[in-house]
Amino acid sequence: MVLACALMSVMAAIARYLSLEGMHPNMIAFFRIMIALVCILPWAARVGWNGVRTDKFGLYCFRAMISSCALLAWFWAIALIPLAEMTALSFLAPIFATIGAAVFLKETVRARRWTATFIGFIGALIIIRPGLIEMSVGSWVALIGAGFVGISILNIKTLSRTENPNKVVFYMNFLMMPVALVPALFVWELPAPQYWGWLVAMGVIAVVA
Repeated sequence: MVLACALMSVMAAIARYLSLEGMHPNMIAFFRIMIALVCILPWAARVGWNGVRTDKFGLYCFRAMISSCALLAWFWAIALIPLAEMTALSFLAPIFATIGAAVFLKETVRARRWTATFIGFIGALIIIRPGLIEMSVGSWVALIGAGFVGISILNIKTLSRTENPNKVVFYMNFLMMPVALVPALFVWELPAPQYWGWLVAMGVIAVVA
């Protein structure tokens, strides 16, 4: 989990760099998904139809819609507010997931974890400072993205009870790509050659993460 978080922070830094260079968040999200799908395709080809067949297709489709919204919100927030603030606000996602796990998945959440959840929520309030300053659009987008990520985490937890992790990653990118393509088409512009290395790195990091 620590390794996954570290890799996600690297991906966020790359996305921040690309956004500062002028690449639209919709384009960053699409190429991150497309390259991640290319990276996972060799696994799908090796295991064949029997390896990717699933009876949870509806759940995968729901996850693709939620994750697409989360990813777009994430990259938009990265483009609008400082990376440190966006990362801090993204920590609300596991708080939402903890509450959801207790309510919907009936997981046992003990006092120590509830205490950590409460402290994390207070930390988010300190960052946002509601009532003292007006929340920026970027902060609202980051909060919405954290909510979508929390839902996605619960979905992944449900799928992981019966599904292979590689299959979860494959279907996520396979189903998210057409969803992410739609907003990307409205701002379509082929990335300059010097950015392709960063995009490829981001896709690879996303799959591993």
